[in-house]
Amino acid sequence: MQKLSVFLQLVPLLFIAVNIHAADISVGKKLPDITIKDLGLMTFDYVVKDGQMVCKKDCEPAYRAWSTAELQGKVSILFHLAARMGTYKMNRDLLYAIAEAGFPDKLPDAPCKVITILNTDDAIWGTSDIARNKFIKLQKKFPHYLHIIDEEGIALQNWSLTEKGSSVLITDKNGTVVFFKEGTLSTTERETALTKIEQLLE
Repeated sequence: MQKLSVFLQLVPLLFIAVNIHAADISVGKKLPDITIKDLGLMTFDYVVKDGQMVCKKDCEPAYRAWSTAELQGKVSILFHLAARMGTYKMNRDLLYAIAEAGFPDKLPDAPCKVITILNTDDAIWGTSDIARNKFIKLQKKFPHYLHIIDEEGIALQNWSLTEKGSSVLITDKNGTVVFFKEGTLSTTERETALTKIEQLLE
């Protein structure tokens, strides 16, 4: 009985230990720092044509480490996706709306960047390679967007995000979160997100 009592006292400490490195995202606060090394940011050889980045023919992806320090100085729209069927479609309408709004994001030094983090650690067994290949196709189609592959689920763990889903974050030039939503955005939330971006770019 005494052993059971000791165990029950230790249970809360075990949960604290598991979550000690997790940091919730809060609007009005700086986005918790992370560095994603495996595989990291996808890069391609590109040329600038008609005012936008274009991947060179037959270019193959390379990868490098990416960290939230790179958000400094730019307005950033981040999409975090589990590598599962349907997650890309959850907030695809916001991506379309951003493209239609004509935000200045199509050049390397643009003041606004769209960043998608694909968590291949959150995938059905045996499907992460399929998701990664689709991601590579997206990068070639939209080279001005930043695509990051997170094989270890670093963002999910450190930002305390929900598994198997999609999240949207917007940060200002100081890396402060001005908008955050997990799951599919409603029409009103999508409009709010676009308004936030417009205000930050004024």
